[in-house]
Amino acid sequence: MPTDSDRLENPEEQLLVALEGLGGKAGNITLLSELSEKGWDDSKYWEVRNKLVDKGDLVLGRGKGGSVLRPEASQPEPEPTNQTECSSITSEIDLYSPIQKLIESRWVKDKRLDPWLLEVTAQQGRRATGGVWSRPDITILSYSTFLYVPRKQFEIITFEIKPWSGLDAKGVYESLSHNKASTRSYLLSTIPKEYNDDNGLLKSIDETAKRFGIGFITVSDVNDYSTWEERVESEYNDPEPQLMHDFISQQISDEGKETLLKWFHS
Repeated sequence: MPTDSDRLENPEEQLLVALEGLGGKAGNITLLSELSEKGWDDSKYWEVRNKLVDKGDLVLGRGKGGSVLRPEASQPEPEPTNQTECSSITSEIDLYSPIQKLIESRWVKDKRLDPWLLEVTAQQGRRATGGVWSRPDITILSYSTFLYVPRKQFEIITFEIKPWSGLDAKGVYESLSHNKASTRSYLLSTIPKEYNDDNGLLKSIDETAKRFGIGFITVSDVNDYSTWEERVESEYNDPEPQLMHDFISQQISDEGKETLLKWFHS
């Protein structure tokens, strides 16, 4: 029979014990911070967390930075965080790099994407891409395999990026235009610190995004994933293979296409 000492040497038990100490539910950032005091790093956290999710011992939650909870716990509310001031970046193009880093370092792990390929598709010069709204700012390509499903599940995930000064419902429709060839599409915008939405702007965008199945994400500090909140989840879309092929042909770099060929034909 395992002793208490054996249990605490087991990484899965360590994570579950740490989570129980936080009330059975916690944001990823909070839980990782707790475990880092025991020598954990990012890679170990995400690996163990995902194993526990697969086994049904953890459930993914929402909130800023994403969260986890025990199955018996109630759905958590977004956690209060020590937010910094809203990003002073007012140019959309200047948001691409920091948001790319957040997606690559945190979001793809939170969404359990592996393998994945990210490209800033907004920066394509004069390449013909099929229309004013047809070019996403950031695109992720990924695929998943499942034990009892005899094929790979390919994903094209797109992001439309907006600074706070440029946020309105039009961003949802821009994201929707990407959805004809993507499996999931998101509108992502910076917001001010402790914004209370007195004028109902965010609520209005929430409702529009839900109506069209578009994800809506806000972030008050583009360098801090704990201020990232997925207000509306993106609904899965199943586009025609020809449209996906044409999107990749027009939007993805030659290097990216080579990577895809290796994924599917190696």
